Amino acid sequence: MGLLKRSVACSLFIVALLGTIVYVVGFATAYWQVESDGGHEGLWENCHDDICTPKQTRQNPGWLSGVQTLLSFGLILLVVNLMLSSMLACGLPIPRQRVTKAVITLSILTILFISLGIVIYALKARHDISYSFSLCACAAVTSVFTAILTAALQKLSSEW
Repeated sequence: MGLLKRSVACSLFIVALLGTIVYVVGFATAYWQVESDGGHEGLWENCHDDICTPKQTRQNPGWLSGVQTLLSFGLILLVVNLMLSSMLACGLPIPRQRVTKAVITLSILTILFISLGIVIYALKARHDISYSFSLCACAAVTSVFTAILTAALQKLSSEW
């Protein structure tokens, strides 16, 4: 693999890794909304006075369950994309055309799932949006870059 192709493949892996880490932090933390009384909430728990309680699935509004589902699918797709990107970056003997097409397709699906979940949450949020929400939005942007880098790698690697 040439130097330029290797650089693009490594950049692809780094962007996918950073996007996944940022997304996991945003997905798991309870700072999606911050209330004026000091409380905050995430996708999975509500916190008041530094005491956090898990959200009860049956008590969640339907839109929140939908957002949780969309963002969970986004997490799964990000992890699969990270694994495929690492296989491309390591130069393993794999069918690279298929893998690059899979990474591009999964990146687009990831963008759709995460963006849809974020838009629904933003429209339904009752309080100020906080950093966990922003981290997940940034992860959607890194998926755009993952798709672009993969397309560039596929263009550079016509002999694959």
